[in-house]
Amino acid sequence: MSQGLFRQEVIDAKRGEWLGSIIVAPPLSRWLLASLALMLAAAIGLFLFFGHYTRRETVTGQLVPSAGLLNIAAPGVGTITRVHVHDGQAVKAGDVLLELSSEQDSAMSIASTEWEFTGRGRMPRPI
Repeated sequence: MSQGLFRQEVIDAKRGEWLGSIIVAPPLSRWLLASLALMLAAAIGLFLFFGHYTRRETVTGQLVPSAGLLNIAAPGVGTITRVHVHDGQAVKAGDVLLELSSEQDSAMSIASTEWEFTGRGRMPRPI
């Protein structure tokens, strides 16, 4: 049994030792991404700690404009043929809001009347 003082694995490992140890250095971009992620996490944490946000509450009730509600009533049955305004649009007195057409079919006669609703008063005017 002629074996040396050291095993073969030890002798093989010592042969490459003069080259130095292996150091795996991460690239600069990895450091940059890690730093940005850390700063983003810190910013979110600071915002959650110091930031203000709107508190929401659920209540029951009814929202009513301070100037009151405007009731518009048609003088008869009809169909809206055209709407001249959209929701939330500001209107002035005399502006045309919509057109109403009342067509009545019967065996004896056919009558058609078109009405134009304005913001002036309660009664519409025919066109």
